[in-house]
Amino acid sequence: MSLHTAGEELSAKTIIIFSCCALAATLFGGLMSGLTVGLASLDRLSLEIDAKGDEAARKSAEKIFPIIDKHHWMLVTLLLCNAAAMESTFVFGRTLAIMGSYCSFCDSSPDVRRNLTPGYLHWAELSQDS
Repeated sequence: MSLHTAGEELSAKTIIIFSCCALAATLFGGLMSGLTVGLASLDRLSLEIDAKGDEAARKSAEKIFPIIDKHHWMLVTLLLCNAAAMESTFVFGRTLAIMGSYCSFCDSSPDVRRNLTPGYLHWAELSQDS
């Protein structure tokens, strides 16, 4: 199995690798988004109150306190990781779109369809104008 486009030929191995990379980037972006919402919503005072009443909660709170104490660094790191994941999803997804397997990939991932389609359509318009 190989696909041709613009004088290029991609083997089945390359298509599988690009598909796996796009899927991994999508999952990583989802993880970073979830961590951003979850960690940003934690309140230190609530954790301290919960930690006083329960030993397991105290151990968990002690692990999370250093992270939420550096709130700015946490948010910046999660945002940059999320941005990198979404950009790499676009790069790998664009290559798959050129190869013709974009539709099947996007049907399985609404997040990719929402984030990738506007960028791909803009790129497709630019490449048609040239």
